[in-house]
Amino acid sequence: MLQTISWLGDSHYEISFSLDTGISDRVIFPIAAAESNGIEDARFVNFTDDDGRVRYYAAYTAYNGFSIMPKLIETKDFYNFKIMPIHGENAQNKGMALFPRKIKGKYAMLARIDGINNYIMFSDDINRWNETRLLQAPQFPWEFIQVGNCGSPIETEHGWLVITHGVGTMRKYVISAMLLDLDDPTKVIGQLTEPVISPNEEEREGYVPNVVYSCGSIISNDELVIPYAMSDTASTYATVPLDELLRSLVPSDLSRVHHHAEDTKGRVLIVEDEAINQKVIAGILKSEGYDVEIAPDGIIALMKIAKGRFDVILSDIAMPNFDGYQMLEYIREHEIEIPVIFLSGHTSPEDEAKGLRLGAADYIRKPVERNLLLARLAKLLG
Repeated sequence: MLQTISWLGDSHYEISFSLDTGISDRVIFPIAAAESNGIEDARFVNFTDDDGRVRYYAAYTAYNGFSIMPKLIETKDFYNFKIMPIHGENAQNKGMALFPRKIKGKYAMLARIDGINNYIMFSDDINRWNETRLLQAPQFPWEFIQVGNCGSPIETEHGWLVITHGVGTMRKYVISAMLLDLDDPTKVIGQLTEPVISPNEEEREGYVPNVVYSCGSIISNDELVIPYAMSDTASTYATVPLDELLRSLVPSDLSRVHHHAEDTKGRVLIVEDEAINQKVIAGILKSEGYDVEIAPDGIIALMKIAKGRFDVILSDIAMPNFDGYQMLEYIREHEIEIPVIFLSGHTSPEDEAKGLRLGAADYIRKPVERNLLLARLAKLLG
């Protein structure tokens, strides 16, 4: 008992820097026994309380060589810092990130309590976290091992923008994004189907290879600025036009945040592995009032079909993992009543006949012609 009390007491401390020190000279070194082997991954956030007071918090990971401990930094001026442990049933594992304000009177925090999935937690006490809900599980091949967050959510008019990381085969880390509902952030209203940043040839060699990783982003001049580390060897940053990023989220029709499904002409699932084709076809449909989601192959398409209703599927044929024919066979075998239109740039009469025998509603040749696509959809859904 005395050892536990001593350990808890040791985990609370304060640090002050002289007012004549530059910000780059204010370095927080490990002090407590719980962090004797290092402190890492501090996710700083500018937090505004309900009464208008502004403070800065950072959740970070303390490591003593045997176990990790989530801890919290608090400061008002970056000269004086309070350090304290984070308690509660779900105060465990790495990657905790605080929302920049309370939601319905409670603090909110992103977490990865099981080391695999993203969770959201709520609490009346910023130091104690017990209430949790599953937010996001690995879905795409590039994140099949685990997902996590890359810093605190950023509030936008369309939702809470969360920069995420995913770990796929060969322990390759990539950076992506999702969008949460502003009023109820337990709801994921948008998610990218591909990474924003992947390690290139220059970035994947280092102390921890094949990794790009970030602990926070900011919006500046309508661009998202993402500082990130490269294989634990160097750091750099990337910029992404904010509007382009938000429009690329799935579902990428941002009006869906504010409008009901009945306001759209129909809900379309585009199954296509080429990013340029995804963008072109989705752009045509969204400009005409269709609600659009994207899947990069047949497997991801079936996962999306299991989660939501679609009026029509536009699918490529030749795709990795699970091609268009296999997907259509599965849909028909399981009596899923969604019409499928095949899109293909190399379709022979035999291919068309095969698809029609399997139950395809139509064929459209690529590159897709706008008026033809819209006419075929209007006829099918009319």
